[in-house]
Amino acid sequence: VSTEIANPNDAVYIGDAYTDVTFAVSQVLDSWYYLNSLFVSPAMTDYVFNGGSALGVFHGGCGSDIQLHSSKGAIGLRVDGTQNIVVQDVYIHDIYNWAELGNEEWCGEYDGPNVGNEDIDIQYGYTGTRSHGLIIDWASGTLRNIQIENVESYHGEANGMTVYKECDLALQNVVVDHIHAGTQMDETQVDALQLPNLTPRACGVDIRPDTVVNVDDDIGIIAGDDIDGFETCYDDDGATSLYGVVRGMQRDDRHHQHQHHMYHIGLFALLLSIVAVVAHKTYASSQSEKNNKCLQTADEMSESTPLLI
Repeated sequence: VSTEIANPNDAVYIGDAYTDVTFAVSQVLDSWYYLNSLFVSPAMTDYVFNGGSALGVFHGGCGSDIQLHSSKGAIGLRVDGTQNIVVQDVYIHDIYNWAELGNEEWCGEYDGPNVGNEDIDIQYGYTGTRSHGLIIDWASGTLRNIQIENVESYHGEANGMTVYKECDLALQNVVVDHIHAGTQMDETQVDALQLPNLTPRACGVDIRPDTVVNVDDDIGIIAGDDIDGFETCYDDDGATSLYGVVRGMQRDDRHHQHQHHMYHIGLFALLLSIVAVVAHKTYASSQSEKNNKCLQTADEMSESTPLLI
């Protein structure tokens, strides 16, 4: 309980019965087993007992909430550490995140949450603004007949589906569309972003490194045309978005290869037709000349040979 939190450097601790007891207990106990979420950091002790700055006090850790949970944003369906799972015939829609940008003053620049040994490969930057239709990590199994649409983040990342590390999955008939990142921001605001805030990025199905995903060749991932942000996974080089670059190119290559084959078949048929026409005309011309010679010979014979009566 303080006079204010908007300007931490000007805040003064006031306290109430609950917070006073909490801070008093911290002076005689230091065991996490007893304190748990009531743990008082050295910065908080300095602020309460010595009148120090509140900068770095009004949070349990960078990128976390008041209950010491690292921020994960808005998620339609989350799967963690499940083996042999089958998810099918699921419709995920209308996932919106209206959260403001992460505060760049209290913690300064940082790579990700630091509350409970979070994996920086999964939670990089300020993750409270994310909006995900489906996320899955450390899992194995099959996902089929999944439709995801209308996923939006005002100030952060938006993905239809995100497959993080250590997965072994098969994807079949996953349809995603209408994915929008950073819808309440403009170019000037995005250009000014610094860590922990990241450029709002959009992706239909984002398959991250260190994972295994088998996409059905006939009907695997179908990404719609309405996927936009200030960056998209389709702009990447493939390091962080296997489907956006590699799978998409493979699917397009098969389409272009089919068109290429059809072109050659058509060209071959055209050439065959031309050859047939030329051969026919040549044969017809040859037959005409032969008939003319036969007629000429008959005329000569009729002139030199008397008519038989």
